[in-house]
Amino acid sequence: YKRDFDLGTMRAASRWIAVNKPDAVLVTTGRDIRTVGMAAKYHRIPVVWRMGPKPKKNIVHRLTGSLIDHVLAPSETVRQELQPFSWLKNKVNVIPNGIAITPAPTPDQIRAARNSLGVPDSAFLCLYVGRLMAGKGIDILIEAFAEIHKQYPPAILSVIGAGPGEAVARERSAALRLNGVVS
Repeated sequence: YKRDFDLGTMRAASRWIAVNKPDAVLVTTGRDIRTVGMAAKYHRIPVVWRMGPKPKKNIVHRLTGSLIDHVLAPSETVRQELQPFSWLKNKVNVIPNGIAITPAPTPDQIRAARNSLGVPDSAFLCLYVGRLMAGKGIDILIEAFAEIHKQYPPAILSVIGAGPGEAVARERSAALRLNGVVS
């Protein structure tokens, strides 16, 4: 979209909603709410806002709040910060981001994890965890790691993941003579 309340975006969203009939529409910014959210409301589809920037106390944001059926806040603190915004009253639910915070691992746990990856205690470990596919940048990571390894030979790169880019990652590591330091 080009601007707030963009009619072209609203029409396109309305057509998509009419064809696909979603159960709800998830939006992340005020502008999303004021374009796609308006189209969803036209079709009586609930609008769920995954908390982005905190709203302002102005007429545009008050209108935005009237289009929202549910707000997903990433923490109790954020939920409390939204309480002064009366137009969001009884709409905010907390769904925490990420993973539960646990105590830091003990030295024995760290040693066991490094051993499971075949990494000596003295090595500087770089770790990639993710899907191996085009667009994730694993090729760039391997090239950058080759430079790190030249400067700091004890460095090791462990790649944890699978996907269609796995063969390319192995080939790139071999071409850069990183066998044994990239696993």
